[in-house]
Amino acid sequence: MVIAAIAILLILLVAYLIQRELVSSANHEINWEEDVIIKYRFKVKNVERLDTFMERKSGSQRVVQLTVEGDPIFEDLQYKRGKLEYTLDTTEDAYGPKVVRSYTCSALKREETETMLSYTLTGCDGEVPDRQLLRLDFDPKQLGSFGFVLKYGFGRGNEINTPDGTLVKDLLDGTAAGPVPFKYTQDEMQQIYRRVVLADYLADKEVSEACNIKPYASYELSVAFGSREQHYTWSECDNSRDGQEMTGLAEYIIGLAEETDVYRSLPEIRGYVH
Repeated sequence: MVIAAIAILLILLVAYLIQRELVSSANHEINWEEDVIIKYRFKVKNVERLDTFMERKSGSQRVVQLTVEGDPIFEDLQYKRGKLEYTLDTTEDAYGPKVVRSYTCSALKREETETMLSYTLTGCDGEVPDRQLLRLDFDPKQLGSFGFVLKYGFGRGNEINTPDGTLVKDLLDGTAAGPVPFKYTQDEMQQIYRRVVLADYLADKEVSEACNIKPYASYELSVAFGSREQHYTWSECDNSRDGQEMTGLAEYIIGLAEETDVYRSLPEIRGYVH
């Protein structure tokens, strides 16, 4: 009995020392350019890196989930001998259990529908074989309301206003066509919302209105998610990552509008830019 008790104590001591070593050696530095950052419901950064990691089937990828209080929970993925090693580190979470636990999983699976994108670890050891790493919902109806106002072009004379249900086309001769009644379809609004979420629109983006060419086009975009709203203004010259991402989002919204019968029925541009 005594020997068995001593053996149990030794096992517990070794487990404690291993756990302590894992905690002390853990890297808690967040890489905002390379880590997948999850800031809760609407704010996700670098999600495309998970796709690259899955295609590469080698190396490692970190996912950082920030709690409401801003504390990081680290989830590290690493391919080892055809398996995925998953390490969960909650030691920086003020209200969490403060543990470091590792599991071996078979695969990371990606599932995408019209209203959802998820990444799930499958075939994991331990009590939970499937562990959801990330889920993004693209259904704007869950918000209660979703709308935006986009002004764009030379002098930002064009406007798409979904709360008012109107569209304005700048004719570049000092006049404009509109505002005319305009509305995206439910499917189009859902696709726009998807792009907004993947662009991490509610993050604090660094965009610029400066431009070294004349004349130049610029953009002004205000998006409302329920009771939350974000607003950015930038120019076509902004070639930063945030600038290119925002321009891509704006051009997608504009492209959908220009394919509609409402837009095509408006007068042709009569003036020119000077």
